[in-house]
Amino acid sequence: MYYVADAYLVIACCIVFFLDVSTEKVGQKTTEALKKIFTIPSVVLLGLVSMLGLLLGIKESYFAVYMEGELNASVSMIGE
Repeated sequence: MYYVADAYLVIACCIVFFLDVSTEKVGQKTTEALKKIFTIPSVVLLGLVSMLGLLLGIKESYFAVYMEGELNASVSMIGE
């Protein structure tokens, strides 16, 4: 699984190096630009991704502690 993630990272790096990006000032104020970026669907997506990351982080951090403390599981059974 880690090799797949590494492959995606290498592909993303290669794509970034070959992109031709040019920027120009369009005369918009910062608040107008932020209103275009932070629309309702994008805020909902960012919120859901943040919530998923928080939940997975809590699960990965405290699951082993819960298994050892509350369920009296051995360390070899948990896989640490």
